[in-house]
Amino acid sequence: MSKGCTETRAHGIDAFASVMERPRTLEDALGRTEILLVSAAAEALRMVRIGMEVHTRRARGTERG
Repeated sequence: MSKGCTETRAHGIDAFASVMERPRTLEDALGRTEILLVSAAAEALRMVRIGMEVHTRRARGTERG
């Protein structure tokens, strides 16, 4: 994580995610902006869904693992 992570978390931001799955040139990233943002948003929503499922299982006492 970058320097500033602690300060950011102090403002209520608890998670970070990148829109790029690997290093890219600026030109390549700008050319793929829509694809990268849609993919990152879908991945973030999957993480939220997993978190909700874990919470529900814990509340029911049916955790797997």
